[in-house]
Amino acid sequence: TNAHYQLVANRELIQDEVIDFISREYTALRYDEITCKRDVGFIVDALAHDILYGGNYASRIVAESYFVGTQSQLQPIEIYATIDAYTEMQTIVGNVVLGTLPGQDLTNGVATLSQANALSSLLQITVDVIRDGNVSSIPALIEPDESWTQEPYRTDANVIVAQRATIQTSTVDYVDTNLSNLVYDQDLCKRDVGHIVDALVIDLVDGGYEESKDAALEYYTGALSLLPGEQLLPTVNAISYIITLSSSIVNNITIDPGNLYQTAVSQVIDNDLTAEPDALDNITFLVAGINSTITDAKPRRIAIRIAAGDYTIRNPIKLPPNTAIWGSGIRSTSIRPRILNQDMIYVDNGCYIAELTFRDHIAPSAAVAYDPTVRDDLRPDVSTSPYIQNCTSRTTTGTGLRIDGLAVRGDIRSMVCDSYTQFNEGGIGVHILNRGYAQLVSVFTICCEDGFLCESGASTSITNSNSSFGKNALRATGTTPLLYSGKLQANVDTGKRITVTNMPQVPNVSDAVFIEGANSYYTVASVERINDTTSNVNLIESIVDLTLVENANVEFYQRSLIVASSHTFEFVGSGNSIANCLPSLGGVPNPEGEGVFDINNAGKVFYTSTNENGDFSVSGDFVINQNTGTITGRTFDKSLFAVLTPYILALEG
Repeated sequence: TNAHYQLVANRELIQDEVIDFISREYTALRYDEITCKRDVGFIVDALAHDILYGGNYASRIVAESYFVGTQSQLQPIEIYATIDAYTEMQTIVGNVVLGTLPGQDLTNGVATLSQANALSSLLQITVDVIRDGNVSSIPALIEPDESWTQEPYRTDANVIVAQRATIQTSTVDYVDTNLSNLVYDQDLCKRDVGHIVDALVIDLVDGGYEESKDAALEYYTGALSLLPGEQLLPTVNAISYIITLSSSIVNNITIDPGNLYQTAVSQVIDNDLTAEPDALDNITFLVAGINSTITDAKPRRIAIRIAAGDYTIRNPIKLPPNTAIWGSGIRSTSIRPRILNQDMIYVDNGCYIAELTFRDHIAPSAAVAYDPTVRDDLRPDVSTSPYIQNCTSRTTTGTGLRIDGLAVRGDIRSMVCDSYTQFNEGGIGVHILNRGYAQLVSVFTICCEDGFLCESGASTSITNSNSSFGKNALRATGTTPLLYSGKLQANVDTGKRITVTNMPQVPNVSDAVFIEGANSYYTVASVERINDTTSNVNLIESIVDLTLVENANVEFYQRSLIVASSHTFEFVGSGNSIANCLPSLGGVPNPEGEGVFDINNAGKVFYTSTNENGDFSVSGDFVINQNTGTITGRTFDKSLFAVLTPYILALEG
């Protein structure tokens, strides 16, 4: 898994390194850099697939993609440059998975030397077949590890692999016959059709539509389509033609001559192969998704319903944007990870998950999270927060929900949640970090080390929720790295107002402020802009025990913050094991674990709550004790009767 995730995280880096090698070593070579970079990306995808699942299935498909039938698609002048580039890629890939390539993403653990050598051997399949110019030199198929997948459409995938050249050549001739006035690159079209066929094959074998989605997105650079306007509809029609061919291919019957626009490549008929039920429907679904993405620049919206049962998944499962998953009820539908310490489900923009129970995941894994291996422009741009509703996380040290702000782009780094129970004995309920944000309603944490944890500038609002047993209920710690800074001016008030200059921006309300020489952070309440670099900053807290010095550094951060209203604490601090934290088993609560934050105010926790004794509290600083009838606060302690009696007398009088 480490090798797989390093390849996924550093895909773009590997592409750029290979392109740089070609540009450096073959300065006079004229080639299509965009197509070359795309091909390198497909090779990385194949290596990532095979190193995770075992075997050489995807690597063989990549090698075959350089041929139409037995004819190589490479021009003679390109052969040696391609061989050298992919030989260099073996070194690059080895360095990436071992964590030694300068500039790479090291978020994931490094692989072993044997895994690096295995990847080199897989890539050598493509190098050898290009050097030999003979598709028959591709080694025999080594099947993936059967424990990974049920491979629901393996027979149909094998049939389509055998017809790859037929589909490519027929599609090009279809375009030439039906769109005779269209000017386009036939070789590039044929190659693209081959890549789409490869994506369909892998998705048929592995399930889902991840490869088909990626193949469609190759027609884009960011949100910019690479297709000229006059080619958009012909491209969609040509890809749809694959369905027409597949209707005969997967059923192993001769393609209707009226649907076949070429005779150069013959169809292969194998009467020993029988189509699986619904295979053509699945191919139609995958092709429709590709066309939807090409026309809209957005992946399709998908709803997946899961029948009652107990399932072990090939984790992590990465959901495309706008995907909804419904189980058949939290008491009826359970999901378990095959790899216990790996995350279970990665969500994207607009995803929705409901009616599932997640079981058996252990630290550092989370049941639901953003993919932490993706960085830079490949991160999802979240405009519609993923939504988790009526689910349960039932495990030991695992995490129910992790929201990492570094794993997404944009200003909205959030998820929303309703009715998500966290019964994670010794684990974390909801973990928010790196400026992530969450709106949480009716979330229940039981026996968690940290029920709700915000760190490194993350924040959350929690409503009508509960923390039972465990160690800490609400915990906030730390700030973001420095956001911006300025200098303190001489004309300052020593109360709650300072003037700051030499700033690149106007300060943000609620940002944390650290003044050089202080022992704690302050908070921006409001700002009065003087000019582009100078502002009066009003603070929530009074400045005490600090002598303000002209030109002192003033630094601005985002603090970790939890704001919870109507929160219920039940025996918080009594322990992480349900077997001994109950009061009847000797469990003793510790109120200090109800709201935990940094002494220097880097992280803050605010809440209104009721505990197991019925006492009402405002962040622990103002408490109404229903048993004794007293009100206690930070600076006073007074009988509730003494407070209310004057008002009662006044009303009666």
